[in-house]
Amino acid sequence: MKIFLTGLTGILLFAQATGQSIDATMARYIYTDSTYTSFPEGEITILNSLPKGGSLAPDGSQYRDSQGRQFAFANFWTQVQNHTPKIMELHIDFQKTTFPIFKTPGSFLQLLIPYDLVNLDQLDLFNYGLEDIQNKFDQNNHQPVRQQYRLFPGEIVTFFVATLSYNAAGTPRAQMILKGNSLFYEVNFAPHGGGLIPCGSIFTLE
Repeated sequence: MKIFLTGLTGILLFAQATGQSIDATMARYIYTDSTYTSFPEGEITILNSLPKGGSLAPDGSQYRDSQGRQFAFANFWTQVQNHTPKIMELHIDFQKTTFPIFKTPGSFLQLLIPYDLVNLDQLDLFNYGLEDIQNKFDQNNHQPVRQQYRLFPGEIVTFFVATLSYNAAGTPRAQMILKGNSLFYEVNFAPHGGGLIPCGSIFTLE
């Protein structure tokens, strides 16, 4: 399986991958599996994972920003599958850099979609195989997250969504959902609550 992803520059690249059935290893990490029939040309499926995290690395290290603030880390992945007969464009755009969605005063969420590809054969690894997390956040903090993917019929793209929460540690859950052509990222960190964040769109090309 080959998947070509963009970085934070927003340059449109192609995602080239064949469809893959959900095996037992993959299934135990899936939080939601949703198929959307709102497209007249066919269906789109979005899989969202359960979290991995609690620390940046197996040694228990935590993320601290330049101000010395400590954050709770959780890593997720999302997979989008194009079941339509047309080319599909997936635009991800988190227009802000912090999201004050939790109940605790002064708390907020930060998000990052790393350059790294999700290797579905490495889901058993710590943080789903994502490494060097401190540097990734340091280099991309305070920048809106923008990604674009182009999927041909039958193709998939699988990407990480890494999260940092300040003053809102708890039981994290997150999912990318589709309403019409619009994408939203729903995040909840029990018992601190959460919210629904607009994050882009999906549409097919004529």
